[in-house]
Amino acid sequence: MRGTGADYLWGSGLGLTAMVGALPWWGQLLVPLACGGAWIALRAWRWHVVRSRRVRILARERMYREAFEFSALAMAEENPQNLAGIAPRLLQALCGVAGWEGGAFWEVYGERLICVAWWQSPSCPSDALEAFSRTHQFTKGEDFAGRVWELNAPLWLSEFAGAEGWKFPRAAAFAEAGMRSAYGFPMRSGNRVVGVLEFFGKALRLPDAPMEALFWATSRQVAQLIERRRVETQMRCQAELLDLSFAAIMVWQDPGGISYWNRAAEKLYGYPREEALGHSPEDLLATRYPEGGREAVQAVLGKSGVWEGLLEHRTKSGMLLTVESRMVFFRGALETAMGAVMESNLDVTEQRRAQAEVLALNLALEQRVAERTAELEAANRELESFSYSVSHDLRAPLRAITGFASILEEETKGRLGPEGVRLLGVIIQNAHRMGQLVNDLLDFARLSRQPLDRRSVDMAHLARECFEELAPERAGRRVDLIVGALPACIADASLMRQALLNLLSNAVKFTRVRDPGRVEVGATVQQGCPVVYWVKDNGMGFDPKYADKLFGVFQRLHPGDDYEGTGVGLAIVERIIHRHGGRIWGEGVVDSGATFFFTLEGNGHGHGRGGDGQPGPLNEGVRP
Repeated sequence: MRGTGADYLWGSGLGLTAMVGALPWWGQLLVPLACGGAWIALRAWRWHVVRSRRVRILARERMYREAFEFSALAMAEENPQNLAGIAPRLLQALCGVAGWEGGAFWEVYGERLICVAWWQSPSCPSDALEAFSRTHQFTKGEDFAGRVWELNAPLWLSEFAGAEGWKFPRAAAFAEAGMRSAYGFPMRSGNRVVGVLEFFGKALRLPDAPMEALFWATSRQVAQLIERRRVETQMRCQAELLDLSFAAIMVWQDPGGISYWNRAAEKLYGYPREEALGHSPEDLLATRYPEGGREAVQAVLGKSGVWEGLLEHRTKSGMLLTVESRMVFFRGALETAMGAVMESNLDVTEQRRAQAEVLALNLALEQRVAERTAELEAANRELESFSYSVSHDLRAPLRAITGFASILEEETKGRLGPEGVRLLGVIIQNAHRMGQLVNDLLDFARLSRQPLDRRSVDMAHLARECFEELAPERAGRRVDLIVGALPACIADASLMRQALLNLLSNAVKFTRVRDPGRVEVGATVQQGCPVVYWVKDNGMGFDPKYADKLFGVFQRLHPGDDYEGTGVGLAIVERIIHRHGGRIWGEGVVDSGATFFFTLEGNGHGHGRGGDGQPGPLNEGVRP
């Protein structure tokens, strides 16, 4: 049965011998066997083939495992910042176990893929390919490595020449180096590609399961190393930025103490970083908290995560500092991580000391100002009371002088000589002037006590009314009034009447030498500035160097014999304008007229301070 079966399967024992005779030991095994022993030989051959395959697989897996252990050990022992030094050794190990002639290590930087490491077998030089790869950067989807980045999955290519439709700048360089096939593997951090492992060779090498397992495990480790390097670089940059900060910055935990201490903190407190680390900031700096103490600060930090306020710290030299502090509480990425506090402090010791001194000076100044103000108010009240009393007391004798002088003039008419008549006229004229002065003083004193009744005032209509009241002063003369566009204002109508009446009276009086006299009333309106009202005449004018004396009581710039007046009119105008929160000023040229400008609080367009406005274009005037 065995022979029959053997003949059916293999034809004869000689046929079987011919099939397996190629094996170096097989002929010796079959020499003593007859045809009936062919089945035993077949079973022995099958067992040997299976065992040989298992040995090869185990050997290959052992090589992969050793390569992985080597790469894992190398990456664990190396500094992540030295990734460029680790990568060529890793490529050499992986190429050795997988049978590739060379490999490249690509890393993602923003929107570009850059070759940071390269390895090639000494027996298969590809310097031109390496130079091309190192000097070119690829975008996602460009070239073989960019394609792996785009797919985010392993990719193998049997023939570069057959990669049609790709952006493949390195195809010619691969062909020149004799490379035909390639295998690419993405390095992922989460689902994000941070780099690509690329291998290439002259013959096609299909990846098997152990190789893919090796590459997956290795790529994950390399990706973690890349992320570690990125995080460490970022943290180092942040630490360097914090070191550049003007504020003293520390990071601390309770318990655990200080874990970060920047250069500004070293300079401010005098403790080097090595001395400060690990200590509690409260103990190291003898912290004094504001009202409520440490518990109040912790309560605010726990509730809102941020506390701001003033603290007192003591330096290494014993100096007491006041700092403006800001504490921010933050927790680590893990729920179980212990929270930390970042505290930034600015030294405000001198600032607080200066503020205290300024506050003390301000209090003293306010006290002195209050005392002086009270004294001034009392003096003003006494002066006003005195002026009012004197004015009232002077009225009776002035009336008596005027009355008796008038009676004497009537009774002695024709009996007094020319000199007596002249002297009697001087007495009557001066009595009238004294009476007018008393009335002006009473008006001036009354201005500080009179309450303001603010309402809308039609300035154009008021100017015309005041000019009409001055008709007796214009008798026998021609004086033209030109009223421009005058915006209404919010003011006390009676006081504004008195102010305009005095200004127009001055204008009429000092245009006595002109024929015709000309008086203009207008306003200048500018966006963002108060309305500037003005009264202009073509009269005698004045010397500009005496402009500061215009509004003083009893100040006169012209001789009283030429122009009548008491020297109080413009002082009354100034007090009225000031009571309305405005200001008044004058401009003039000798023998070329004068202009008086004034503003009123709350009368303007927008905000801003009124300038020295100039009379604007005038509308068609009216002559009363």
